[in-house]
Amino acid sequence: MKVVRKVEGKRIDLVLYEAQKAIPEKHYVDALYYNIVLKSGEKIGEISAKLGMNDVMYLIGNVGYSIIEPYRGNGYAGEAVELIEEVFIKNGMRKILITNDPNNHASRRVCEKLGARFIEAARVPKDHVLWIEQGHEYENIWELKF
Repeated sequence: MKVVRKVEGKRIDLVLYEAQKAIPEKHYVDALYYNIVLKSGEKIGEISAKLGMNDVMYLIGNVGYSIIEPYRGNGYAGEAVELIEEVFIKNGMRKILITNDPNNHASRRVCEKLGARFIEAARVPKDHVLWIEQGHEYENIWELKF
């Protein structure tokens, strides 16, 4: 895993707060976790880069993001995904999967704006972590190439 400590953008930066090694028994891959911060240093959200793929990760996706409520609707999530592409590229990945709950219209819009390709609405098996921990029956799967 190649750790990138900071990625700088025009309005926001990504600042690493945790690097997690793979946990093979859980089918988890290496992952990097970042705070999304304004240039002032104020935290407005988080984004993660999961550096690999397997059957479990297919439904979880390679990138996860969240923006704190008062900052939503300003394009920060899409900008953060564009910035984190550098992390994936440095780790040898030229495409990633982004997944979201079918009811999460904001995340769907982020994927559309990024030009991600919709693959499917996949049924989540009852023994999958998304079903067990979050009760997700389906997960939208998007592919983003760079």
